[in-house]
Amino acid sequence: KQFEINIMNWYIYWYFAIKYFFWGLLGYGRAGNYIGFVFFYLPFVALIMALIAPFPFVNDNKLLIYLSCSILFIVINEIVFWDETKRYRRWNNHYRNNGNNRKSWFFVAISIIGTVSWFFLPLLLKDYYTNR
Repeated sequence: KQFEINIMNWYIYWYFAIKYFFWGLLGYGRAGNYIGFVFFYLPFVALIMALIAPFPFVNDNKLLIYLSCSILFIVINEIVFWDETKRYRRWNNHYRNNGNNRKSWFFVAISIIGTVSWFFLPLLLKDYYTNR
């Protein structure tokens, strides 16, 4: 028997909701892919930025730690959501068959709020990101 997903993981659902939202908004070309990529990853990068800022060991190498964590996060996600795998196709089919507008709009709103917060976090955390 083929393994079936009964409840889709919120993170996977978020990925596909953002992907299809920007594909529908900007088309299936590069613009839809790149803008969707930005709106999916920047909220998580903002979360990483906010989480590592208060730690005292971050003061010396804060920019290096922030960039390393962000790049590592993006690389891991690109491996997990690799387009040509059976797992990806199964998740994609499950999203298309079981997705609804209410959940998708929730994740789109979270992504927009998170992306906007990514731009304002350096201003709010400027004492953590400036040299003392």
